[in-house]
Amino acid sequence: MAPFPHELGIGTNKWKLKHIDAVQATFGAALDAGISLFDTAQCYASSEACLGYVRKRDREPFVVTKFDSLRGGPDRLIPTLRKSLFDLDLECVDAYLVHFPRGDVEALAAALAEAVELGLTKRVGCSNFGRSEMLELRRALMKRGVSLDIVEIEFSLLRRRTEALVNECRDLGITVLAWAPLGSGRLVHACTDARTRAVAGMLAVIARRRGRTPAQVALNWVICKGAVPIPGARTKAQAVENCGAAGWRLSPEDVQALDAVAVLDGGYYNDPEAVLTFLRLQIRLPAFFRGVVHAVVRFCLRVGAYFLPLQRDDA
Repeated sequence: MAPFPHELGIGTNKWKLKHIDAVQATFGAALDAGISLFDTAQCYASSEACLGYVRKRDREPFVVTKFDSLRGGPDRLIPTLRKSLFDLDLECVDAYLVHFPRGDVEALAAALAEAVELGLTKRVGCSNFGRSEMLELRRALMKRGVSLDIVEIEFSLLRRRTEALVNECRDLGITVLAWAPLGSGRLVHACTDARTRAVAGMLAVIARRRGRTPAQVALNWVICKGAVPIPGARTKAQAVENCGAAGWRLSPEDVQALDAVAVLDGGYYNDPEAVLTFLRLQIRLPAFFRGVVHAVVRFCLRVGAYFLPLQRDDA
């Protein structure tokens, strides 16, 4: 397999058919800026259908989609991939990932290998798998003559815990896609959390010095670490700004300054503030009531993590 040809992509998890004009503008703006990687999934509502609707045949995008392993076992992997291809108006996707670490690994590997053999996908990978699970799937695929090409994990200045996995994947020749590279929006919205404010403050300093925006600096930090950020974009303006993070690099000194304030474990499934920001519910409440809201969200996250393999600690 040739080296991965993208340094940044666009996440489409908030794309909706009812906003198709905005989706069309966002899609076109990314392509005009030279960014053609689009990340979608079967569980992203109408995201796949949106991408299928707006594709421009003179500029084909690089499409990554994901098998909803929470809703079906390995026997559903290929049938649902065919449905995805129909929605995307494609004969073959560039990459097909198992979205969550659920299902027998050997059976998943067999289904992924069959998808490659049938010409339904060019690459395969996994999303939200922990290190041991990722390596187990890689071994199972290798037995079938198929490589694990892509690993998608949460990685940002607000969740640096996964940097070791990013480094290991690089050594293994595996591309890492970083979801929520802007901390689910916390790095570009006002936030009450002291750790997030510290990161945002350093981003602002470096952005002014480099003539960039804080979001572009945050995304470029991810690129400098060896991962491919896939920030979500719902509007043309967001796409233009995000795409401006590609094609240049922070200095080693800038990276070190950001490393010094980066948060280890502030990820989406760990931090209630991430959930509230992602859902655009940045509730302005007195400290006590905000604490109550955080406690409720944290309880829901723990209950969800107990019943569903949403994200491992090292993913």
